Amino acid sequence: MRKIGLAVLLVSVLILSAASMGYSQSLLSQLKSQYDGATYRVVQCSHAPQDRCFQEAGSFPCGCNEVQYSGANWYQGDYTVHVAFPSDGTIVFLLRWLGQDVPWLRGIPKGPNIQDISWEASGGGANPQWEPVWAIAVNSLSNIIYSPPGQLKRPVDSSQYGSYSLYNYRQFLKN
Repeated sequence: MRKIGLAVLLVSVLILSAASMGYSQSLLSQLKSQYDGATYRVVQCSHAPQDRCFQEAGSFPCGCNEVQYSGANWYQGDYTVHVAFPSDGTIVFLLRWLGQDVPWLRGIPKGPNIQDISWEASGGGANPQWEPVWAIAVNSLSNIIYSPPGQLKRPVDSSQYGSYSLYNYRQFLKN
């Protein structure tokens, strides 16, 4: 009796996994038809302008808290990114840098909805090291906001989030 129960459980898990993959592929196909090759401008959130950030923190941007994130503290970057849909079933946002495409953000569809995408970011390079990041997709892939890896990375787990803490945010806005 116990073996039959385990077999039924295993078959149920396999069916659910297969269904989820089908939903993910459907979402991926839909997004690819709408966004493949699209370009985006990049803006970053910072509680202070560039010169003050360099004085305070030695880098720019130097983070935003929740009030600043919701306000006018977004600064235009000097670069654009484009989106690609590689054969591995992911969504990749790439920076064009010195004639090379450098991966910055990767989405892994896990279900039928845009909210079911798991996001990872990389510092770039030929062999990117991906790590989970906090991200949201607003209006499908027309507007992506994420917190890149680094010292001011927003926690992926919202229970560790602090509304008064400074976090770096990067936003991709479709051209």
